[in-house]
Amino acid sequence: MDPMYSLQDVIWCDLCETRVPQKHCYTCNKNLCKTCEEEHLSDSSKVHRFVPFRFRRSISKCQKHSLKMCECFCEQCAILICGYCASSNEHRDHKISNVVEKLGGQNHVLQNDMQEIEKSIYPQYRECASCILIQISDLKENSQKLTTAENKHKEDYSHLNALNKQEEIRKIISEIRQCAANIKKLMTSNDVIPVCAYKSRNAEFRKKFCSLSAVQSTYLDRPLVDEPCVISYIKTKYRVLSKLIGVCCLSDEQIWTCGYNDITMRLYNLQGEPVESIKTKSEAMPWDIALTDTRAHAVVVVNQARKLRFTYTDPSTTKRQFTPRGITTDSQGRILIAARIRKKYYIHIIDQDGQFLRCIDNCDLFSLSALCVDSRDNLLVAEYNSGKVKKIQYCCEKKRYQALKKLPALSLN
Repeated sequence: MDPMYSLQDVIWCDLCETRVPQKHCYTCNKNLCKTCEEEHLSDSSKVHRFVPFRFRRSISKCQKHSLKMCECFCEQCAILICGYCASSNEHRDHKISNVVEKLGGQNHVLQNDMQEIEKSIYPQYRECASCILIQISDLKENSQKLTTAENKHKEDYSHLNALNKQEEIRKIISEIRQCAANIKKLMTSNDVIPVCAYKSRNAEFRKKFCSLSAVQSTYLDRPLVDEPCVISYIKTKYRVLSKLIGVCCLSDEQIWTCGYNDITMRLYNLQGEPVESIKTKSEAMPWDIALTDTRAHAVVVVNQARKLRFTYTDPSTTKRQFTPRGITTDSQGRILIAARIRKKYYIHIIDQDGQFLRCIDNCDLFSLSALCVDSRDNLLVAEYNSGKVKKIQYCCEKKRYQALKKLPALSLN
């Protein structure tokens, strides 16, 4: 057992009485706490080299040059070498890194990769796998209802395609779990070489997911819930800068916003932290785009040929009392309309034919200016005066939640 973690043999700083030092000077072979590190550096008779304490036994003398320490890491050979070896013909065209700098960067990469796998990559693949389970279940159910040989052949092809995708996702999920286990092991490893040799696979997993993500929004039955509710608030700076007039989902984690008399559009995460901002090339204020007609006090829906399909107004009020302020659609083809009626704000939900389904009026809605939905059909509503974006759950995914129960969470214990 490493004495650092042993109750019988606690390691102390070599210059004071601090227990469990943070750094190790491999030039002098001394263990040092953070305070004593500066004092140790004051000795200018030597060039001091420090590594994190847990790697104190990994830095050794070069086998070819016994008086030199292995301060470099060869990326191609995945070995520790000294400065002389780094400049030799053997490693002339190889990428060489300083061990201390490499360790610092790798520790940061390991932490970021683990966080992304736990919070983003694995949950996304798990949801995608649940959608495939739903698809396979639906195909089996539909197959029993088919009568013609041609339709059965098409259903069999779709079923085989779904099974192939399921197998592909299972393989990738297994790789992700193995990768996460490896990262966890490296984060506590005392060996420099495997930590320095670590190569991130997160970009690879993200790229593979792009080819499968279309499955997510398919075969999901998302009925309206009995009681819509606000599940989070996203605070922006628009109450101070200007009035919030537009919101659009970049992803389930980030939203673009724009404000009145402001030529800058701003990207926020769900914690209300600014991520990016861009100015319009025309230097004109951006407006949100929606198929609404405020002056007509109606929502006008047309087909691709621009022919009128229907006009929607609130059936419970007079025409002049209904003022649309924003519009969007969800994965079920439902149309959601932000509207002001008698100085109060509501969200109407209608079907593709303009038939009223329900009204959201219980989420303390105030000065609505725009709305959109994310990939999970959570509704994001921009409030003009408060500068807040409210995230509202108005429908559920019964089949997806049932399928998710069959899939394991990411557990590395």
